[in-house]
Amino acid sequence: MTKLDLKKIKKGIFLVNVLGIVFDTSSRKILIGKREKDPYVPKLTWSFPGGTPVYGEDLEKSIEKQIKEKTGLKNNENNLTKEKLTLKEVQKSAWKLILKQPAEAIKILIAYEDPDNEEIKFLLKTAIDRLDKFGSGKKQEENIDAAVEEEFNNEAQEDNEVADNLLELKIKEKNLDGARMSMRQHEDKDDGMERALKESLAKSESETETELIKDFYGDSGDFILDEEGKGEEMTSLNMEEGLEDEERRAAKRETYYKQNKLVNKQGFTHVGFEDDAGREIKFTEAEKMHEEAKDEFVKEQTEEILDTLSQKTPDANFFDIQNRARAKRKVEQLTNKNAEEIIKLPS
Repeated sequence: MTKLDLKKIKKGIFLVNVLGIVFDTSSRKILIGKREKDPYVPKLTWSFPGGTPVYGEDLEKSIEKQIKEKTGLKNNENNLTKEKLTLKEVQKSAWKLILKQPAEAIKILIAYEDPDNEEIKFLLKTAIDRLDKFGSGKKQEENIDAAVEEEFNNEAQEDNEVADNLLELKIKEKNLDGARMSMRQHEDKDDGMERALKESLAKSESETETELIKDFYGDSGDFILDEEGKGEEMTSLNMEEGLEDEERRAAKRETYYKQNKLVNKQGFTHVGFEDDAGREIKFTEAEKMHEEAKDEFVKEQTEEILDTLSQKTPDANFFDIQNRARAKRKVEQLTNKNAEEIIKLPS
């Protein structure tokens, strides 16, 4: 079945689902089922049984068919009774469940009236093997997370290019955080020079000193006054392209010495951002470039990790759309976690 892109559907078109409320009058309980992650409603976990009707199908007939397919219950003169599933129905239900819920698939297969049927025995063996190897439900998700994290850490340690990319993302993330803090303290001024001038003026103790500070900033070009009143060159990070080795080392060293200002909520006054042509850019543009670079890194790492894991465990189905989405979320989480860690210099 083709997955729809809801964002591309024009106004006036809508989707129809049918759900049935199954109520047991003797136990006074309502039947609900635990769903796998729905691609359209990802936060939906528990739901009444149902599904999407075929176009033009009578909705009452559709809900009866959906409930029977999902639960084995059949509407008999307004009373639901458990009906034995046909071989075709059992096969269809089992294959749907084997990948994500092998334990549930096993229950359906064991309940079939002819357990010695060769096709049922094959499906049962497949479901048991799947359950033994990957677990069921939550356990499978935990296994995917653990496998992705292990491979991510391996690449971060063994692949110099990946390590450099992670370091660069960390450096830029911290400088953006520092600039954001500084902007909040200075009326959202985007220009680092303006913020530096304002901080220098706030420390002035006389009119003469104030005039000297203004003169300095008027003639200094790319230099500002540090906390001790000494001239210091304004830091400018290239946010559009990757940094050269020497640029990355210099940015790492400088960020290392001022990262404590993030902990103290002081922010980075004297940091600016530029594009690949050396043009000064605003904070919002720099932030957008950084997010695009991070998204591209996460996407590439996810594909490489899934490819590696698929070669190690061919039958794990890592490229299933839900597993792929889960792996990408895990890589993004690990990338963000790395960016939050402090920068260390070699001892």
